[in-house]
Amino acid sequence: MLDVAGISRAAHHRGWRVIADTTVGTPFLHPVLKVKDAMERPDFVIHSYTKDLTGTGTTTAGVVIGRNEDMFLPKGESVMTTSANGESRKVGWDETLFWNVYYIKGDFLDSDKAFEVLNGIKTLELRVLQKTINTITLAKVFDAHPLINISSNGSLDHSLRGGVSLPALWAHTSGSGQAGAM
Repeated sequence: MLDVAGISRAAHHRGWRVIADTTVGTPFLHPVLKVKDAMERPDFVIHSYTKDLTGTGTTTAGVVIGRNEDMFLPKGESVMTTSANGESRKVGWDETLFWNVYYIKGDFLDSDKAFEVLNGIKTLELRVLQKTINTITLAKVFDAHPLINISSNGSLDHSLRGGVSLPALWAHTSGSGQAGAM
């Protein structure tokens, strides 16, 4: 598991932007945008709907999540904003993700693909539960191996490298905790 907060903090101190791919950990099990300190949050989160939400791999879809001013500004406009490190910066409409995706690449989700994503959400809870079980099982195997050192916020008990407890992992599947693998 990567230390997204530590990576984000180090990058933001240098004035760099951070993109986190949460496809494996999922935004549900590894909610990196919910971190209170902006320095410890990535600027963008990408997630593959193909692998997670649709569940069947029958469509190609994904999402990018970021701050409004980084995602879309009307053509010809710009806005002053504050970076995670507190520095002011000017964002022009042609620096937004919308500009880069729509005007440069021309890619957006069509209605058929959107339908397949929505249809796949029906079994999302079961798949997230199974992914959590698999993650816990793999973490137990890694923890038992003498040559592998686990440093994770999803550890199996409180005494194990300062992570959350196994009950907290299970509680998260019902929406009341935070843990996951990335």
